[in-house]
Amino acid sequence: IGACKQGESEHVDDCFRGAVEYFMDTEFDAGRAMEFCTAVPAGSRELCFRTLGSRIGLVTVNRADVEDVCRAAGDHAAACLAGASTEN
Repeated sequence: IGACKQGESEHVDDCFRGAVEYFMDTEFDAGRAMEFCTAVPAGSRELCFRTLGSRIGLVTVNRADVEDVCRAAGDHAAACLAGASTEN
């Protein structure tokens, strides 16, 4: 998060999305990506969880598993599910 904030302000969210993609694409598990999205600044969380949803939707074909992961996003579950639905 600190490294992303050091870049140009208009690209901070792009950096956050890239981090989520990295965690999901290398670990095929939402754990670290979920922790990361929870820790990003409040104004970027919805976008972060939407990205998480899009990536979990790519690595998990079972819709119930996707819903379980997104439910763990708490207040951002809807953004996560929206990402999973629109990116597949």
